[in-house]
Amino acid sequence: MYILNLNPWKKMVQGFEKFTEALTTYERDLLVPVLCEGLKRRIGSKYAIRNREICAALTRRGYEKVTEARVRKCINHIRVKGLVPHLVANSRGYYVATSVEEVEQYVQSLKEREEAIGAVRRALVGQLSGKLFI
Repeated sequence: MYILNLNPWKKMVQGFEKFTEALTTYERDLLVPVLCEGLKRRIGSKYAIRNREICAALTRRGYEKVTEARVRKCINHIRVKGLVPHLVANSRGYYVATSVEEVEQYVQSLKEREEAIGAVRRALVGQLSGKLFI
């Protein structure tokens, strides 16, 4: 029997534990405040900054253990905790939205991605009932 765990408070994503483990004290107490200060100044999409640019800037400033996956985890924490209000992203990077419409569009994008992931999950769960493996 396949049991689906949908616990929203789960700290790690199965199969991606190294990347999704809880923030370390270093990340929470040192990196997150630095990221917040930098991201708060990125007002408007023309000032968006990409993850790799964030990593490079932090590395230049002497911060250690900065990977794109961990920056994403820090940004997730920043968003969930509301530390930088209206922090959204597009293909050019992260930035602070300047209108309600921008935030609504980003929320819609998140919803669509969530639905796409759910469709894959449901398909794979359905395939498990057939248990056809090569």
